[in-house]
Amino acid sequence: MNPSQAPPANSAQQLWQQWQASNALGVQELLAHAEELTLAQLVEVLRVDQHERWERGDPQSAEAYFARYPALQSDKECAVDLVYSEFLLREERGESPQVEEYLRRFPQFAVPLGRQLELRGGLAGSVFPASAITVTQAGDSSRVADDQTAGAAAGNQPSAGPPRYRAVRFHAKGGLGEVHVAEDTELCRSVALKRIQPSHADDPPSRARFLREAQITARLEHPGIVPVYGLVHDESDQPHYAMRFIQGESLRDAIQRFHSGDGPGRDAGERALAFRQLLGRFVAMCNTIAYAHSRGIVHRDIKPANIMLGKYGETLVVDWGLARPFQRSEAERATGEETLMPPLSPPASGGMAAPVDQTQPGQAMGTPAYMSPEQANGQWNQLGPASDIYSLGATLYELVSGQPPFQGDQVDVLARVRRGEFPPPQQLIRNVPAGLDAVCSKAMSLRPEARYRSATELAAEVDRWLADEPVGVYREPFSARAGRWMRRHRIVVTGLASLLLTTVVGLAFGLWAVDRERVRTARERDDKVKAWAAESKARQDEVSARKDEQNARELAMDALRSLTDDVVEQQMARRVQLTEDDREFLRKILERYETFAATHGASAESRSIRAEGYARVGVVRYRLGELVEAETAYRDALELYKRLAIDFPTRPESLELLKPLAAEFPTRPEFRWDLAQGHNNLGNVLRDTDRLAETEKSYRDALELYKQLAADFPADSAYHNELALTLVNLSLLLRDRRDFAEARQLLEEAEPHHQAALKANSREPTYRQSYCENLQVLAPTCAGLGDLVAAVRASEKLRDLGWDPANDAYNAACALALGVPAVTGNDQLDAEKCQDLAGQLTDRAMDMLRQAVERGFNDAAHIKKDTDLDPLRPRDDFQKLLAELEAK
Repeated sequence: MNPSQAPPANSAQQLWQQWQASNALGVQELLAHAEELTLAQLVEVLRVDQHERWERGDPQSAEAYFARYPALQSDKECAVDLVYSEFLLREERGESPQVEEYLRRFPQFAVPLGRQLELRGGLAGSVFPASAITVTQAGDSSRVADDQTAGAAAGNQPSAGPPRYRAVRFHAKGGLGEVHVAEDTELCRSVALKRIQPSHADDPPSRARFLREAQITARLEHPGIVPVYGLVHDESDQPHYAMRFIQGESLRDAIQRFHSGDGPGRDAGERALAFRQLLGRFVAMCNTIAYAHSRGIVHRDIKPANIMLGKYGETLVVDWGLARPFQRSEAERATGEETLMPPLSPPASGGMAAPVDQTQPGQAMGTPAYMSPEQANGQWNQLGPASDIYSLGATLYELVSGQPPFQGDQVDVLARVRRGEFPPPQQLIRNVPAGLDAVCSKAMSLRPEARYRSATELAAEVDRWLADEPVGVYREPFSARAGRWMRRHRIVVTGLASLLLTTVVGLAFGLWAVDRERVRTARERDDKVKAWAAESKARQDEVSARKDEQNARELAMDALRSLTDDVVEQQMARRVQLTEDDREFLRKILERYETFAATHGASAESRSIRAEGYARVGVVRYRLGELVEAETAYRDALELYKRLAIDFPTRPESLELLKPLAAEFPTRPEFRWDLAQGHNNLGNVLRDTDRLAETEKSYRDALELYKQLAADFPADSAYHNELALTLVNLSLLLRDRRDFAEARQLLEEAEPHHQAALKANSREPTYRQSYCENLQVLAPTCAGLGDLVAAVRASEKLRDLGWDPANDAYNAACALALGVPAVTGNDQLDAEKCQDLAGQLTDRAMDMLRQAVERGFNDAAHIKKDTDLDPLRPRDDFQKLLAELEAK
C-alpha cells in the first residue's frame, strides 16, 4: 500500500466521531480500511467499535472480530486486549462473566488471558489489607501485562509499604463525590482526596462519570484547572483521586459577600475596587473555559459554586463530572491544540478503556438556573461551546446583580430557561452598568448562534469594560461617551471647569441684574395695559361718535397689534408655567379681544390676530383644565379662520388653515398642520366633556388634513405619527359605542403610518406611545368582533415590543382584560359564545399578567386600583398573585 494512502493514525477517534454522528456509512468505510492499519492501531479501532455497538444493543463478540480480521490473532497482546474489552463491557452491564468461560472460548490465549483476568480478580477481591491503597499516576496508560506484575497479582501479594495518601478530615460533599483533606506521606503536603460517595459506588454510570471527571481534569493542563496528582483504589476497589487542595472560597460565596455589603454607608471606591476584582476573576474563568474548548471539551455545569478563588489570586474551574467532548470544526482543529480523545471509563485499574457518555437524549443534566436552553431541552447532540458561553453569561448575571437569572421550583425554572424569559440585571439592581447588562443579554441569547462566538470573545468584552472602553453590544448614550472623554482629558476638563466657574459667577450676577430689570419691566407692562385700556375706551368712544368705520378698523388694528406684540407674545413665550397673576391677565386680554371682535373686527389683520389669540388662550386653558373656556376659544378661533379664508382667499392669514389653498403653496405644510392641530385639540376637549358626536366630527376633520400632509410629505415622520394617533383616537371613540368593525379598520389603516414614523426614529417616545395605544385598542376591538385569535395576536405583539418588557407585558394583560366587557352583552354574538370568549380572554389576560410580574412588574398598588383589570378580580389566582406582590 502506498504510504500516502494509509489511513490517519487517529482512526480510532475518527470512528468514534462517526458513531457520535450516527453516520453508518462513515463507520462502514472506516472499518473497511481498518486492515491497512498496524495491529496496535487496529485493536484501538475495534475496541471503540465494540463499545459503541454494545451501547446500542448490538453486542459483537471477540470471535466475530477475529473472523473478520484474522491477522489480529497473530499478536496475542492485541488479541487479549480485545477479549478483555468484551469481559469488561459485560461487567459494566451487571453481568458476572467467569474466567473459566473465557479460557474455554480462547484456549490459544490461555496464558496471557489468564494472567490478565487473574490480575483483574486480584484488584477487585478482598485480599488487600484494610489500609492498602494502590496508586496509578494520572496520565499513565501503560498496560499491566508484564510477567513480574502478573505473577505478583496471581500470587495475591499486596503492595509493600504504607498507603501514600492518608485521609485526615472530611471537607465537602457534592452530588456524586465527596472530598477529604488528606496527607501525602511521600511529599509531606496536604492534598484533596476525592472519592465517589458510597451510595453511587456500585452504579456503573456514576462510577464511569466519576472516573471521567478525574481523567478530564488530569488531561486538561491549565493554571485555571486543579492539577491531579494521582488515581488510587482502596481495598474495596473504589476509586479516589488526589489533587491540589485549594484554600479559599467559591465565586458564589464571594458574590454573596460583595452584594451583602451594599448599603448607604458603603464606600464607593471600595465597592468599585471589589467589583473590578470579581470581574477580573470572571475573565480568568472565561480563559480557562476557552482552553477546554480548544481541546474539544465542554464543561456543561458552569456556575459560581464551581469556581474556586484562592487566597493569592488563583481562579480555578472545578467539578468536571458532566464534561464531555464535542465535534470540533476544521478551523478549531487548525489552531494547533490537540483534540482530547473521548474520556475513558476504565475498570478498577489497568486494562482496556472505552468512551463513555451516559446522558440520554431529552434528559436535562446540570444546574437549571445556569444551563442553556438546549441543555434544558436535553438536546445533547447540539451542545458545544455556545452552551458553556450561556452558563458563563448566567454566572456574570449573578455577579453583577447578586441573584441567579432564574429562581423558583425546578419545573418552572426549566420552562423559563427554554423560553429565554429572565429579567435584565438592571431590572433587579439599578446601578448595574448598562454595558455589562447588554453583555449578559447577548451571552444568554435564546439561540446559540446569537451568543458570543467563543469564551475568549466574551472575556474580551468584559476586559473592554474594565479598561473603560465601550463594549461592542451596547451603543452608549452621549453622556457616557462624554464622561469617558473627560476622564481621559482631565487637564483640559479642569481648565474648562475653572472657566465655567468664573462664567457661572458672572452669570449669577447678571441674572440678579436681569431679575431687577424684570420687576421694573413688569411694572411698566401693567402701566401700559392700564394706559392702553384707557386709550382704547377713548378711541371706541371717538369711533362711535364719528361713526367712521375705516378709522375704527385702523384704531382697532393698531391697538390689537400693540397688545399682541408687547403683552401676549412676550407673556406666553417666556413662561413655562403660568402664575395666577398671568391667568388673570390672560382673562383680561380675552375680554378685550371679545370687545374688539364685537365692534371693530372687520379687517383681515384684526381678525387674524384675534383668532390667533383665541387659539393660544384655548391651549393654555385646556392645559389648566378649564375645558369649557378652552372649547369656546377653540371654536371662536376656528370660526374666525374659516370666515377669514372665505372673505380673503389670497391673504397669507387665510393660508394657515384653509385646505383649498394648500395646492397654491405646496411648500408650506405648516398651514394645514395648524388647522389639523386645532381640530384635534377641539376633539380632545369635546371628548373629555362627553360630547361624542361633535368629537367624532372634529377628529374626522383633523384626519382629512393629516392624510393630505402624510401623502404630500411622506418623509416627515411627525405627519405619519399624528395621522396614526388621530386614527387611534377615532377608533377608540367607535369602539366605545360598539362599532367594532370600523374601529378595527381604522386601527389597521394606522399600522403603516406607525411603522413609517418608527422607521424614521425608533427611539422617539411619542411614536412608541402612539403605537402602544394602537395595540391596546386593537386587542379589545378584535375581541368585540369575536376574533379571539386576532385579539391574542395583538396582545402578544404588544408584549414583544421589547421597549420596556415588564410594562409591555402589563399593558398586554390590560388590553386582553378590556376585551371582556367588549364581548359581554354583545347582541351580535351568541350568548354561549360570549361566555366562552370571556372565559378565554380572562385566562389569557391572567397568563400575560404573570409574565409581566416575572419580567419585573411589581407595582401592587397600581394593579390594585387599575380598573382595566376589573374582569380579573373575581379570580382566585389574581387575588393570590396580588397578595404575593403586596407581601414583597
